[in-house]
Amino acid sequence: MSANELEALAEVQELDRRADQLRHRRANLPETAARRAIEGELAAARAEAERCSTRRRSLEALRDDGERTTAANDAQRRQLERKLAGASNTREADALTGELAALRARQSTLDDAVLAALEELDDLEAELATLDPRLGELGASAAEAAGTEAAALAVVDAELAETVERRSTAVAGVSASLLRRYETLRTRLDGVGLARVVDRRCSGCNLALPSAELEALRHLTPGELGECSQCGRMLLF
Repeated sequence: MSANELEALAEVQELDRRADQLRHRRANLPETAARRAIEGELAAARAEAERCSTRRRSLEALRDDGERTTAANDAQRRQLERKLAGASNTREADALTGELAALRARQSTLDDAVLAALEELDDLEAELATLDPRLGELGASAAEAAGTEAAALAVVDAELAETVERRSTAVAGVSASLLRRYETLRTRLDGVGLARVVDRRCSGCNLALPSAELEALRHLTPGELGECSQCGRMLLF
């Protein structure tokens, strides 16, 4: 292989490294984390608002049923009172008095339940009054965060597209067999198929190279590749 081919392969490796960094950056944008956090708050606020609305409808139904039952009880009470006023004997009067007492007890229980429902309704209305503007604020924040994320993604995507385009140009200078070898190593070795000797170490695995191996690498002819005995990566001195 020629020295130019090795230079092209080194450029491919550098561009692959840069593309990997950009993809990682794209997948871990702080703008994405911020948008998700706000959307999480918004979802929780919406769920709470729905819970309050559902409970409010239930309490309103209880209140309305209570009003209808109270009206029916009042009519029944007046009827019993009229019968009691015209009772012809003690037995009848006692029976009517017992019915009235039972009716008043049921009504008292109903009144307590309706009162509790009304008090809870007041609390829910207050909570919903607080939630409504909060939902608006969070919705606006979520939209703003989505816009900020989209802008950040566009920057990364543009840089990634440029990097990929430059790689396609660099690859043209590498033979198919060398590229296959590089791609196999890169897939197996954390994205680095071609490393360099830096401070007597392989930049791929960061392990020190034996003196004899370093000496052999120093005497490589232009266009000749070495190999790291520690990790198996192709090596440039």
